Amino acid sequence: MVERTKHFAIIPARAGSKSFPKKNQYFFNFTADFLESSGLFDGILVSSDDEVILNWAADRGHFCRQRDEPLASDSSHIRDAIVDLIDHAPHVHERDYLWLTYTTTIHKDLDDFRSVRRLVDEISPPAFCTFIPVATHPYIAWYQDKETHEMRQYIPNDAVNRQEFPPAWRNYHYVIGFRADVVECLNGNLLGAETYPIFLSEKQTRALCDLDSPSDIERWKLKHPEEFSRWQKTLPTELDRVPIAAFLDDN
Repeated sequence: MVERTKHFAIIPARAGSKSFPKKNQYFFNFTADFLESSGLFDGILVSSDDEVILNWAADRGHFCRQRDEPLASDSSHIRDAIVDLIDHAPHVHERDYLWLTYTTTIHKDLDDFRSVRRLVDEISPPAFCTFIPVATHPYIAWYQDKETHEMRQYIPNDAVNRQEFPPAWRNYHYVIGFRADVVECLNGNLLGAETYPIFLSEKQTRALCDLDSPSDIERWKLKHPEEFSRWQKTLPTELDRVPIAAFLDDN
């Protein structure tokens, strides 16, 4: 009897962050709550070198993999951490799907995730990822040659106007996933030629919010006040709130 394909969510949560220390701790519970309540996943896998997060994840019943130092550095590829996680998760089979979910992608619309899940169930792509329009088209981007100091086009072209530009998109790790058996065929950012593109609408793109520094919380609070309110309730009482005190209603 062939086992049914399962879907697992992965939360990667390194301890290190220069711009916002412990930022994964601030948003781990919020992310875990979203994934657990979505009804889309058979389990949640956590890859981290943060003992606090690993303890929280274990208390929730998630599979935990403690990263070795080489997999937790600023220069390490996320793919290597995912391969390490798969190698140590005995309940993940090669035809199962893994959905990468960053805590710092703080806006998550359940309808977007449900829509992608329906697509995956229908066409079974080897991998998939959301894409948004580029802010600056590569046809108008230049660089200075370090040796000759000449200015050169990244993509040589003689296009007269934007109407002649081909469509240009960039990957956005909002909704991204892949089968376990193809992960080593993907690049360091978990993309490849067989990645099925999910092009986000202008409305969806405007709704996105990422967390790089505490000041990004203000933008999220203004755009998605209900999400912000739910997040406040997930903050552990023992967590130092000083970096975000200015954005909390009770401070």
